[in-house]
Amino acid sequence: MRGSTANQDIILDVLPGAGLEGLIRHAREFVGLYAEFMARVARGERHDAEDTEDNSEEDIPQIQVKDGATQDVAQDIIKFLEGLMDA
Repeated sequence: MRGSTANQDIILDVLPGAGLEGLIRHAREFVGLYAEFMARVARGERHDAEDTEDNSEEDIPQIQVKDGATQDVAQDIIKFLEGLMDA
């Protein structure tokens, strides 16, 4: 959408339901869920609390998480969408 007003107009015209406001709300929710997921990965958590039935002894590799760039991109996208609301 960025840099192409033709594409921007097409996409904004076909957004269902709450339109751009809904897209922004969903983007914020996704960023929050993604941040929580990455925090869990960084802590090495294997399962949610209700997922304790699997007592396997598999070794899960530890993953080094450096996710600042992804967070910055996500915030940039949200700011771009919010800017469209003001336009």
